[in-house]
Amino acid sequence: MIRPSARGSDRGQLVVLAAAVVAVALVAMVAAYLQVAGATGAAGPAVADRGDPIERVHGAVRPAVYNASLAATGTGWGNRDTAATRVSNRLDPALDRIEDGTLADGRSVSLDRNDTLAAVWADERCPSGPNRQFGSCESIDGLVLQARGGEATLVAVALDVRVIAPGDRRTVGVVVTVP
Repeated sequence: MIRPSARGSDRGQLVVLAAAVVAVALVAMVAAYLQVAGATGAAGPAVADRGDPIERVHGAVRPAVYNASLAATGTGWGNRDTAATRVSNRLDPALDRIEDGTLADGRSVSLDRNDTLAAVWADERCPSGPNRQFGSCESIDGLVLQARGGEATLVAVALDVRVIAPGDRRTVGVVVTVP
């Protein structure tokens, strides 16, 4: 007759103990995530509840612009129209989500890219002359792209931010830069 060793039953208990520890850790991680998601508004519209509505929208647009800028990575300056299309394909759905969310005070938001503002920003802010660190800039449909290391790099997005409430309508041109 073969007897199970004491080590075999200890191993089973160790596996059960490890599973219990993992389960407790997982519950703690889920609870922490839900607290953070609620604090940052990840569960709803990405527009904070306090402050000037234009600034709240501007703050919500910043991460969308940064994420969209990554779509241009690796695209040569000669293909900057392709880079602009890739950025637009990533940025537009994010802007739509921000528009779909209503500000906490019942106001609605409309976002439109502003190519005129982008061109002015590019003319005033992109360096020129023989000692500049990066290449020239070009605005394409409200996006400001700059030649950096031979690649098209998104450096800014110009938008008309329109906040609408009963009896009140405000439109402000803003430029969101990429950090």
